[in-house]
Amino acid sequence: MAILFLFLLVITTTAYWRVGTNEFIDLDDNAYVTENHHVRQGLTFENFKWSFSFNNTDYWLPLTWISHMLDCSLFGLNAGMHHRTSLLIHIVNGMLLFLFLNKTTGTIWKSAVVAVLFSLHPINVDSVAWIAERKNVLSSLFWMLTLLAYSRYVEHPNIKNYLVILVPFILGSMAKPMLVTMPFVLLLLDYWPLGRFSQSASTKIEARPSAIRFYAGMILDVKRLAFEKIPLFALSCLSIVITSLSLRKLGHLISNDIVPMKLRLANALISYVRYIGKAIWPFNFSIHYPYPTEMYPAWQLAAAAFLLMGITVGLIHQMGKRPYLIIGWLWFMGTFVPAIGLTFSGTWGAINDRFAYIPLIGLYIVLVWGSVDAFGNGRLAKKCKVAISTIYILILSALTWLQVGHWKNSEMLFEHALSVTTDNYFVHNLLGVSLSKQGKISSAIEHFQKSIRIRPSYFEAYNNLGIEFSKIGKPDDALQSFSSALQLCPTLASAHNNMGNILAEEGKTDAAEKRYIRAIQLRPDYFDAYNNLGILYYHQRKFRKAMDNFQHALRVRPDFEGARANLELARRQFSQSK
Repeated sequence: MAILFLFLLVITTTAYWRVGTNEFIDLDDNAYVTENHHVRQGLTFENFKWSFSFNNTDYWLPLTWISHMLDCSLFGLNAGMHHRTSLLIHIVNGMLLFLFLNKTTGTIWKSAVVAVLFSLHPINVDSVAWIAERKNVLSSLFWMLTLLAYSRYVEHPNIKNYLVILVPFILGSMAKPMLVTMPFVLLLLDYWPLGRFSQSASTKIEARPSAIRFYAGMILDVKRLAFEKIPLFALSCLSIVITSLSLRKLGHLISNDIVPMKLRLANALISYVRYIGKAIWPFNFSIHYPYPTEMYPAWQLAAAAFLLMGITVGLIHQMGKRPYLIIGWLWFMGTFVPAIGLTFSGTWGAINDRFAYIPLIGLYIVLVWGSVDAFGNGRLAKKCKVAISTIYILILSALTWLQVGHWKNSEMLFEHALSVTTDNYFVHNLLGVSLSKQGKISSAIEHFQKSIRIRPSYFEAYNNLGIEFSKIGKPDDALQSFSSALQLCPTLASAHNNMGNILAEEGKTDAAEKRYIRAIQLRPDYFDAYNNLGILYYHQRKFRKAMDNFQHALRVRPDFEGARANLELARRQFSQSK
């Protein structure tokens, strides 16, 4: 056992070794760490309280915020150490998965291979190499601990052991609300490998009753075991409510008017097939896959439905002899439901590699246990299984090593994404932002324009294009770009603020003031808009109003040194004007 743990540690660390030299990237890492003054200050009592609020940049995940704060307390903004923390959690997750499977199935080698696939598959690089996805690996840590606590409860069913299950379940939900499907997964595991159904995998085939009595018994077992999990179901419902409320408050939910439910259902169907393909053929991973704008062809939908239904029916037919196949398959299908895109927020791709972190475990179980059945147990078969497993593991290790390298920095990551996807307007915009930060303005403009050509309704690219035009002294082009952004999205606060900056430079102070005020109305925590409005009032010698806005900016962001310097200057001028 110790040797296998050491093996998991060595191969996973080796495959991910380069993650320690990677940088923060220009997508969400700023909101979670580099530009989040609560996180940057480290773990303090005030920041601890803030982590439990609903006034931050994402849905409610206090434990994730605390983990980022701890990293900043220990390592500051050393990106490599933040990455290593995520890697350490990922390694532990692989070990805990092996421990659970080995404990419950009693098959050490199959359990080890599943854990290796989980630890090394390059689809999980997003979750490990993206600092903003700490929430994914952290919540998965408590997912694994919940499984282990549940297996102990099954061995020794008492109230104390049941209460122990609730602890990691609650903590995991506080890291990311992905544990909402856990009660359903536990029901699946009750059938296999835990054998808690009266007619389950542990029952001999010849001892089973007729089909009618069998399924009647199954229904009674489901009722009994589901009733046992009522507290977990209640906590899952609470997690869903809290997440929905926080997303609605932040305005992140995408309405059906923007993405019709018909298209969401179609994309979900296709996504299941694409995830299966990614699991088996682990190539061409991207940080973002463009969401479709048109309905898929009918033949693709029919083929996907036929494939998924065929697999499901076939595995149900094997349920008596090979229960692990249908349980692994339902794990895969079921745990994807919250992340398959029926309800989504923010920037959501057609598929998202990071969402496969937990669901693909079920598919790994199907592949590993199913392969053993297919090859048999002869001497030659065993040699073939070892050879194939070794080759596949080496391939996964190499591919993960390469994929981690693509995450070296933002420019490399986004260029790789563009090389493996087509018409990726979102990544063109991201690459433009990264190039702009490096002072490569002409290249940035080119990518923003490509983004607009691909998706003329993408208001963020218009807004960013306007910023670049303002930098090179083209105010008219900048205003036109900001206007286009606001025509597409009138509530885009940053475009109002940016337009205010141009108008202020042109001396149109009344128009600029209206833009700043509108930006603040849309985003009451918009510290840049407060600061800009304060500067406008300062130049109008309205020092009291200027001071009020600089103070507002500092209340939102206490480490905003520009606003602090402006406030001191306004105070001096105000004192001299008396």
